[in-house]
Amino acid sequence: MKRKGFTLIELLVVIAVIAILAAMLLPVLSQAREKARQTVCMNNLKQLGLATHMYAQDFDGYLPPGNGIVNNGDGSGGSTDIWEWRVSSNPTFVLSNGGYRGPGYFLKGYRATGRGLYLPSIEVFICPSCKRCGNAVVGTKQYLVGRYENTSSDISCPTVYAWNHSTDIYTHSWNPVSKAYGKLDKAIKLGAIWMADAYQPYSWPPTPGQTPWYGNHLDKTGLPTGFNVLFFDGSVKWIPGWRIFNILLGYGTGGNYNHGCDFWTKLNWNNLSY
Repeated sequence: MKRKGFTLIELLVVIAVIAILAAMLLPVLSQAREKARQTVCMNNLKQLGLATHMYAQDFDGYLPPGNGIVNNGDGSGGSTDIWEWRVSSNPTFVLSNGGYRGPGYFLKGYRATGRGLYLPSIEVFICPSCKRCGNAVVGTKQYLVGRYENTSSDISCPTVYAWNHSTDIYTHSWNPVSKAYGKLDKAIKLGAIWMADAYQPYSWPPTPGQTPWYGNHLDKTGLPTGFNVLFFDGSVKWIPGWRIFNILLGYGTGGNYNHGCDFWTKLNWNNLSY
């Protein structure tokens, strides 16, 4: 007489085998998804690099203006803001009608037409690996569309990519000396970083398990596995996080959220090439 079905032991063995296979495959699938997100992120930065060169061709080799609407006079200020509108009388800020900052010029006119002057979509500023940047919603299209070119109140539009607003690249009211003076060709010769995945840890050196305020491509410890980095020549490289952390160890507070921080002045093509 033939037996029908499985015994309890056989069923448990099958379940155990499936569980083992799932445990083996899930990390691989997760890594594959992250690799895909890194590729999308890299393509975003390539488009931003192309827009930079298009802008420079139209403006005698100059980069989009970097002297921000928000200016605390000492080099402090966010390097993720691409739009600022200030109508308050807060003496901390330079009073202004507000406007574009750095790569925000590439999207000029987006609110009215749905297409930027040098970029086809605002989604180029969105990294698919952003976990939490500034607050829970910064990395979404809805957030950017709601804030970019919005003049309803004191408002800024930060993105999940930070940009080099340092005195190496621009002159500022607190430091009129610059290595590049806002010129693309000089910035290229410096080998400087133009844009990168935004990252701001709570402490420096960053502590594993301590979620940063800002961060793309994070691992389980809350630290970036690496950074997609756009250089001024338009090239984009994936740089492992350990390499950047080793170079910056002992300097400043880490991260790249503040445009006066060491991320922009200590890192360049020469020490990031490998």
